[in-house]
Order: sequence, then C-alpha cells, then structure tokens
Amino acid sequence: MTLLYMSHSGENLNFKSLLYRNSGDSPLGDRQRVVGYWAIEGLQKVEEEKSTLSEEDKSELLKISRSTLESYIRNETIPVLQVKNLSSALKKPATALVSLYLGDRLRGRIEYLTPAIPLSAMVQEMTIASATLDQRFAPVEATELGYISIEISLLSPLQKISSPDEIDPLKHGIYLVKDEYTGLYLPGKALEEQWSTEELLSHCSKEKAGLGLEDWKDADLYIFEAISFSEEDLNPSVSPAL
Repeated sequence: MTLLYMSHSGENLNFKSLLYRNSGDSPLGDRQRVVGYWAIEGLQKVEEEKSTLSEEDKSELLKISRSTLESYIRNETIPVLQVKNLSSALKKPATALVSLYLGDRLRGRIEYLTPAIPLSAMVQEMTIASATLDQRFAPVEATELGYISIEISLLSPLQKISSPDEIDPLKHGIYLVKDEYTGLYLPGKALEEQWSTEELLSHCSKEKAGLGLEDWKDADLYIFEAISFSEEDLNPSVSPAL
C-alpha cells in the first residue's frame, strides 16, 4: 500500500527492483501455493540545478571582490558582508575562482574546489588568497590596485570521467588528482594554446600538479564547466589604468 500511495502522490520517483522471492524458494516451501515478496526501491529524482547568476548577481560579486581586495591590501581588513541584502544565489555554497590580472598577464589565482561556504564569502576568501598566496607571484601591493582587473569563475560540480574522450575542449575545464597532487585548467585553455586533449592533460599534469607528463594516465580525471565574468565584461568603459 505504501508503494501504491507513493506512486500516486505526485512525487518525482524512480523505481528499481532489488529482489523478488516467494515462499516456494524456502527449503520447506510449497511451490503450488506461494506468497510473493518483492523488494522495490523508490528514489526521488533530483534535477540537476544549473548554476546561474543574474547580471545583478555578477555585478555584486565583482563589487565584493574589488572592495575586499582594496580593503585587505591597504588595511588588512575584510569588509563585513550585508548578508540580508544579498540575493539567494549569493548565499548558496558554491565553488568559485578569482583571477587577478595586470593587463593580459595573470597576477594571481588560487584554485580551491570545495564548496563549503556561501558564494559571496567564497569570493572574498578567494580574492584574498589570489592576492597574497599564489606562490608564482609576490603578494599584491597597494600601488598595483589601480592597475589590477578582476575575473570571477563560477564552477559547476566536478564530474569524474573514465576516458579523455569525454573532454570537450570547447566547454570543459579539467581537474586532475593523483595522490596528494592536483592540477586544474579552466575551460578554454586547450583552445587558447592550440593543444590536443592529450597535450592539455600532459601540461596539467606537469605544470599544475607537479607530476610527470604521462602521470595523468593513472590519475583521477574530472571535468567541469564554468561561468566567467569580469569587471570589463560588465562595464567596458571602466578599465584599470595601464
């Protein structure tokens, strides 16, 4: 009766047969007169929610990143977010990367992929990390602030793949994991460098994860998509003074 109720309750369910037996299967059972037992699993289908941001959300995140960058570099303080004024999208846990640029050159980016805090707070955290913790560069100085531009990338959940053939260089970023070593490229890297998929993985293995060129072959591989937007995208008339 419970199953009948569930099937008519309007729930979005998937049903899966787990086991069927009848009393005749018992060593003492009579197969001429049996009672059947059917174990069925009912799972509610969860529609994958695609990460979408309004133009207002994007603008607000860029403002948060900019004010955080200015405040932390100048005064080592972090602005307090007015959470009650934020949209629901900015309060949800999400994975985001913040890229800092001087002209066309990367000035700092830290890649952290665990969505553990609300998106607005994640952008603050990643802005500070990109400005101060990227070991490829010296920490950002106050004299550079007027020249730095900001780009934010909102990442979809990681999807593990079993073959490089599943990578679409036009839309996928890649994340490589082997033991404690990890490497990441945002979508578009292969196209930008004119790399094949294998070259993309080899470069990620060596340059990002610090492994050998061939080590991607026995690493765990993941793909993801990203929505990227910058200050110049939303307000082309305002650009850093170079």
